[in-house]
Amino acid sequence: MERGVDPEQLAEILRRCGIALELRDLSDDDINIHSGLCDMGGKKTLIIDTRLPADTQAGVMLETLKTLDLENIYLPPAVRELLETSRE
Repeated sequence: MERGVDPEQLAEILRRCGIALELRDLSDDDINIHSGLCDMGGKKTLIIDTRLPADTQAGVMLETLKTLDLENIYLPPAVRELLETSRE
């Protein structure tokens, strides 16, 4: 886990921000696909490669959260601290 942060906790924060989370196997022999935020049919969706270790998946979620306005969203202290220290 990303520095002790529960990925399920991060997934719930993303949902409260209106972002759907999809875990998929992104392996493809023809093209290189990466985890990330995209627009799928007008809905923001964070797609994360299931082949990534849990700490890397949590890191992808944290990077996405850094791009959002979280002022009116409750964040557990550990998550808020991680986001604040990584912005410095």
